Amino acid sequence: MLKAIVLLSLVSAVGAHAADSFEFSVFRDHLPRKEAGRLRISDDGVSFQSANQKTKIDVPLLNIFQVDVSDPKVIRIETYDILKQKLLGRQVHAFRLVNSVHDDALARFLSKALPRPVIGAFGPAPQPEAVIRAYHRHRLGGCHGTIRIDSDSIRFLSDRPEDSRTWLYRDLAAIGTMNPFHFRVSTLAETFNFDLKERLSETAYDLAARRVYSLPSTSAARLE
Repeated sequence: MLKAIVLLSLVSAVGAHAADSFEFSVFRDHLPRKEAGRLRISDDGVSFQSANQKTKIDVPLLNIFQVDVSDPKVIRIETYDILKQKLLGRQVHAFRLVNSVHDDALARFLSKALPRPVIGAFGPAPQPEAVIRAYHRHRLGGCHGTIRIDSDSIRFLSDRPEDSRTWLYRDLAAIGTMNPFHFRVSTLAETFNFDLKERLSETAYDLAARRVYSLPSTSAARLE
């Protein structure tokens, strides 16, 4: 009986550790050619080992300036390190997954593990406080989707998975609106402008503004 309990404890420990780490077969974008290898992301940081054992990359979580996991097939890591050969350009490691995709579990893990905003999306709350159909303007073209104002975040769910986003209130630098059919969301990493397909209610905007700007009253001013 004791042996069974010990075995069960060991299995549980292994499962918990696995839940906090992610491993992928990837190609590292590295000129002049792609480099095959294995990528691991965990509480220890981001590590890459090339298949030919010639390249080893280790980046502690504390040294990560920005992570982009908006494309389910790509993981882009930007560090604080400034490269001498690139004016104000930071060190970037880009990895393309081989015959697989990452899911919202990775974005959720990174949003908790990193102090800076994560570019990506994870599953919406079961009961959003406000839902608004919208069109996101791109530099060229755009995409359709739905804005969801939740208790912990603002989310945009697009018909194109790589355009979906989850913005935790702690990561939002500003929100704004020029009229009832416009909405803007800004973080340190990006700004999204939306053309709304239905009127943005005062209640919905106030809910978001109070959380972004830590306003005490239920009547938030229109902040730009």
